[in-house]
Amino acid sequence: MINGKLILSMALLLLVAGCVSTQRPVKVSASDGLQINEFSADINDVFGQEPVTLSLEVENVGGTTAKYIIAKLFGGNSGWGGNDASNTPKALGAGTDTSLIPPLIETNKAGGFSRKIWSITAPDLPQGLAQSFDIGVRIRYDYTTTSITPVDVISFAQFDQLRKKGTFEQGTTATQNSNAPVRISIEVSSPITQQAADTSISEPVTLSFVNVGSGIAFNDKTAANLDFPAQSTLGKVSFNIIVSKGTLTCDNADGTSAQTSGIVTLRRGFDTVKLPCTLTLAANDLTVGVPKDTITVTVTTDYSYAIDGTASIKVTSKK
Repeated sequence: MINGKLILSMALLLLVAGCVSTQRPVKVSASDGLQINEFSADINDVFGQEPVTLSLEVENVGGTTAKYIIAKLFGGNSGWGGNDASNTPKALGAGTDTSLIPPLIETNKAGGFSRKIWSITAPDLPQGLAQSFDIGVRIRYDYTTTSITPVDVISFAQFDQLRKKGTFEQGTTATQNSNAPVRISIEVSSPITQQAADTSISEPVTLSFVNVGSGIAFNDKTAANLDFPAQSTLGKVSFNIIVSKGTLTCDNADGTSAQTSGIVTLRRGFDTVKLPCTLTLAANDLTVGVPKDTITVTVTTDYSYAIDGTASIKVTSKK
């Protein structure tokens, strides 16, 4: 006789296994915001005037919420017909800001994802011809990078004591970034120190921005700005600096006055930009009688970003 409890236990195991298998895997990238999981055609080899469906899926695999997500076709779809041949952009994501939340590694929760389809019709080619079309899609979205850099500071008395013992050493700082396609770094030798007792500190610092993602950065981000990259907005990234003690001011890339916030331009949307900065601490910013202080430099950048996908479709004349 078959044990009823055994059958029930096996049924529960199958049910649990089924629930686990349907859970979306958590994808995380240190150098991306949105990721294209799929951009493909349901048929890659068609005859003229045959309908084709293009499918797109994007997912947030970075560290912050992606907002104002829009996709549109480009390139090889010229001459195609159908409902979506006009290149009208399509919004992805949820809510009024068409956003997708980031993954939460601690709770094993995948980032938000969204799907869209386009219905187009292959062009009617002249008799005897076959042509391959590379149809592309460009997705634009707004994103944020936040970085934190700890910098150790010691007094002149502590520096003098370590120097006399032969144990004074300086190392490079380590900047921690949220997962995003634009990365920030602070370059300064640490610990920094007073040059004499009861004096202020003025230390040279380099602030760097680099595009580490697979797309291009553009635009000085504004709410509900849904433009795609134009030459005048290419590479533009806005930034803001907060220091726990003292001030960090940076020169503009064009040599104008120092600032704690502004806009830098990554050339061609990809390159690294380095700004000369100065970290200033008054003498009374240091805590007397302790081996060191640690101040934190927080830099936040806001920008728009664009990534591309391509699907190749071969069209043959049906004549």
